[in-house]
Amino acid sequence: MKKDLNLIRSIIPWTKKIKEKIINPYGKEVFAKEYLIKEKDNFVIKHANAYSSSAVFIGSDCSPEKWKEIVEKSLEGDWVAQALIDLPEIETCFYG
Repeated sequence: MKKDLNLIRSIIPWTKKIKEKIINPYGKEVFAKEYLIKEKDNFVIKHANAYSSSAVFIGSDCSPEKWKEIVEKSLEGDWVAQALIDLPEIETCFYG
């Protein structure tokens, strides 16, 4: 079981439903609004029912004002915060 959990954790980034208090990636309970605003460059906020890139906001791509607005909106609905991860770039060939 522990091996399975470690595998899942290595593939899926830290993800939590946004509510008043959340458990941060380090296991500490924090107020979501303050934490997500302070750590904006480390998070993505997504609508829980979104797919692809719709309703997905990357903190490092947003101004501080816009990010604060997104965080505040996320507290009112069905949103999740997810740790921002670096994805490897892979060269591919497309034939047309």
